[in-house]
Amino acid sequence: MRLHLHHYHDEEKSKKYWSELTGIPTNKIGKIYWKKESNSGKRFRQNFMGICFVRYNNAQILRELIAYSKALGEYLTT
Repeated sequence: MRLHLHHYHDEEKSKKYWSELTGIPTNKIGKIYWKKESNSGKRFRQNFMGICFVRYNNAQILRELIAYSKALGEYLTT
């Protein structure tokens, strides 16, 4: 698992959050990608814990994840 974080994220809190959500231990989190700070004037979302990327090498898991995401998308839009 990898995390994509911004300058305003707390690394340890983000690791703990994603570890608890995914069930993946924090010691299995790889190198963290830190997005560079921009001067765009954008506001930041409160309680946003970054983005989590999980790598897997199994076609069956891929098909299941796609099916779950489609079902969730349909549920959220109806």
